[in-house]
Amino acid sequence: GGMEFGEFARCLLDVPAFAEFAAAERLRYTDTAQIVADLLRKLAEPVATGERPVVVLLETTGGIAAHPNYRAVAQAMRARGLDFRLGEVQQVELRRGRLELEGTPIDVALRFYAAGEILECPRGPGVLEPVLAAAEGGGTVLYTGLENSLYNAKGALALLSDDSHRSEIGRAHV
Repeated sequence: GGMEFGEFARCLLDVPAFAEFAAAERLRYTDTAQIVADLLRKLAEPVATGERPVVVLLETTGGIAAHPNYRAVAQAMRARGLDFRLGEVQQVELRRGRLELEGTPIDVALRFYAAGEILECPRGPGVLEPVLAAAEGGGTVLYTGLENSLYNAKGALALLSDDSHRSEIGRAHV
C-alpha cells in the first residue's frame, strides 16, 4: 500500500453508515499522508523561501504516466498545505544551486525512482547530475538518497534474521 490507502480510510468515514460502524467498533486509521506532509515540511525548513514548501515527487522517465495513483498522493499533500508537484528526472534543472521544475524552485525532491530505473533512462545516469548537485550543495533536499534502495527490499530482512551475521549489525540497528 501507499499514502493513498490512508485517504481511502478517511473517505470511508464520510459515509454515514460506515462512520457509525467505525465509531461502534472503535476503529481508527493512521493518517499517513499527514505524517508524510509533516516530515516533508520539516525537511524543507532549512531551504524553503515561501510560506508553503515546494515538493516534487520525482520519478524516472515515464514513471508519472505509469503510476496514476501519484495524482492521489499529490492531492493529499496539497490538502495538507504543501505546494506538491509531480515531475520526472529529465524535467528538473539546476539553477542558482537549486532544482527547478518548470521555473519553480524546489525545496524537497521526494525520490520515487530506483537506481536501476535511472540506468534505463534515455539520457542515462547523467540525468541525475542536477538532482545530486542541488542536494550536495544544500539548495534542495533530496529525500531519500539512492542508498535507501538497498534497504527497502524484503531481501534486506534476511540480514536481521541471519544469526551468523548478527554480530556485524550493531545492537542499536536491530
